[in-house]
Amino acid sequence: MNNVPSDNADTLPNEVRDAYRSAFRCGGAWTGALALWCSMVLDMGESMRAFICALIAYIVAVVLIRRRRLNNPSKVDLLFISFALPILFLAILQLMAILNF
Repeated sequence: MNNVPSDNADTLPNEVRDAYRSAFRCGGAWTGALALWCSMVLDMGESMRAFICALIAYIVAVVLIRRRRLNNPSKVDLLFISFALPILFLAILQLMAILNF
């Protein structure tokens, strides 16, 4: 019927799959650590609100990266997936403090 190969994770080469896997593990570790820390801080939910905003921005960016470069991620893409969440979180937290939001 339809002989067009699909662009899913089953057709990725092993080295690309491993690169994405390690980047997502690091991103997942940051997500868990920040979620735990923000839930324990007693600041009336301000850090949790900043974390949720950062997480939404991070997820949107990761989805765009995966859609755009599924088979050939650059090193910057993998670094972004690994370490962008804490940077986004701190930037949004500072922005909220500056704007008194």
